[in-house]
Amino acid sequence: MNQEPGQTEQDAAYCAALARADDRDRFLAAQFAPPRARARLLALLALNVEIARAPRAAREPLLAELRLKWWHEAVSAVLAGNPPPRQPALAAFARAAEGAGLVAEPFERLIVAHARDLVANPLCDAADAESHAEALAGTLAHAALALLGVTDETAHRAARAAGIAHALVGLDGVGGYPVRDLIRAHVARARAESARVSRAALPVLLWATAAEIRSGRMGRGRTLPSPWLPLQLAWRAWRGRY
Repeated sequence: MNQEPGQTEQDAAYCAALARADDRDRFLAAQFAPPRARARLLALLALNVEIARAPRAAREPLLAELRLKWWHEAVSAVLAGNPPPRQPALAAFARAAEGAGLVAEPFERLIVAHARDLVANPLCDAADAESHAEALAGTLAHAALALLGVTDETAHRAARAAGIAHALVGLDGVGGYPVRDLIRAHVARARAESARVSRAALPVLLWATAAEIRSGRMGRGRTLPSPWLPLQLAWRAWRGRY
């Protein structure tokens, strides 16, 4: 993909700013990746933010569906090796995905999951919340590891659990269903094989730490993010823990 260096830098800056503003936990976790891998992770996170806010930004359900359809077609085209439309997060993601072996089908599932925002109360029960969290975060976790070059199944199992835990935090109480026990269970699942997981996966596995901290604060009635989260993540990462 040919692109001017200035555009490349602008796209990267756009993705970093978008992830920092709308996905702070995972933005902070991405800081523990090597610089080039970090840029790829931030492109993925920015793409997810763009898809997530597409239905919320539309006033009419039909327009929201059309926006999601556009993103589905654009991501599918990128992963098929076609030039992306001129959109900064999509352009950055196209560069990040080169040679990573990503395919379109999981992203279709991610987009369908975000489409549930079009329904006033999409969750039926706690089990539905868990399934929805997996659809929201499973693709992201596996894609993020692919962008980091991590391929072992142990890391992917742990990352999936960490992703679900983090997504569940955002769903806690939606429809009246508390899911803190599920969050704790998935955090524990993510950590179950920690001794066998490569440190290269930490920028994704730290999502479990962020989920645990955020859920604990919500349980104490604190809805704002922890001001100590950057230091807490840094301490865990320095020790090779999550």
